[in-house]
Amino acid sequence: MPLGRFRKGILLAFPMILVALGVSASVASEPKSIALISMLIFSGIIMSVGMYMDYRMSERSNGSLQDLKNQLDQMSAPTFQSILFLHSTVMTLFLILLIRIEANDIFGGDPQNLNFGQKFSSGEISEEDNIAFTAEATSVGHSIQGVLCALLCYPAITGWLVRGGKLGYSKKVGYLLLLCQLASAALSIYPSYSLIKRLYKDAEVFSRTSHMNNATEWVLGYILGASLGYFLTVVIKTHIIKMGNGMNLSLLLESFKIPESVETLENGEIKYGYGKAVEFRSVLQSSIYKVLDTISIILLVSFSVTTLLTGVFIGNTWYLQELTMSSPNYEIIGGYAIMWVLSLGFTFFLYRDLRIQNHSIQ
Repeated sequence: MPLGRFRKGILLAFPMILVALGVSASVASEPKSIALISMLIFSGIIMSVGMYMDYRMSERSNGSLQDLKNQLDQMSAPTFQSILFLHSTVMTLFLILLIRIEANDIFGGDPQNLNFGQKFSSGEISEEDNIAFTAEATSVGHSIQGVLCALLCYPAITGWLVRGGKLGYSKKVGYLLLLCQLASAALSIYPSYSLIKRLYKDAEVFSRTSHMNNATEWVLGYILGASLGYFLTVVIKTHIIKMGNGMNLSLLLESFKIPESVETLENGEIKYGYGKAVEFRSVLQSSIYKVLDTISIILLVSFSVTTLLTGVFIGNTWYLQELTMSSPNYEIIGGYAIMWVLSLGFTFFLYRDLRIQNHSIQ
């Protein structure tokens, strides 16, 4: 099976899985998490609508318009580092938390209500259960961070934002895109902060701390943002293609050119850029680009490592022996670690062609 078709199959299955999870939660016994049901179903539906719009756009595009769509598809594809260290890692963290909440025979709680069971705080048993998406501003704040982190991963959205909805090239666009890339990476800090905080205060009972519900709020916010980001990407591409129907196509493509790039000057190649900082690397000040790009990568790698450590420390405190003492479940630790490694390896293989493409840009 061709790699592209396999990747499309995964993309098609994802919204159906989200809707199925949301529907199954909605028909479960009381109590139910309205936030969980709403976010899963909405995410699945909006991704499905985006896929349909993209399919219709492909069907209607022909000739020069198809060339324009192909160029837009290439420019709007997320960077390899965001796919590897965000999209893929978020799904691993989602599975880690899903396995944890489903183990209610050990921890108590109710998965349909996003209740992780008994909660410890600062070495003491809390009077409240460990529930995600309570009626508090902090729950909304965690989720919004996840939404924004995901949205800023989509080049079509960042390209549209930094240009104010217009087309055209300037060096300022490249620097703004670099800041968007840094902002997306910075918004992945919260799970790391939550992990460090809970390890400092309650390392012995980590699997029963608020990191479970806090990380869940961020992860579900990210999934919502990723679904919305895909939909908005299709909307933006559709809008640009409609512009192509009403103007000279060569003039439209001209607005995506990076005329001052080193590659263009030396090789006579035409380089296009829209929403990825890496596309503008050759026209940005090298030191600024390297510093901000390195910081972004460090933050993303930290988030990926945080996901692995979350699984390890959950497994290490799986069984509660005494009031504040736990014992490990080595099968859980090994399973989480293997899941993390396979997720990164699988994603690296699946998107290796995109990685080669990004390197060619650089």
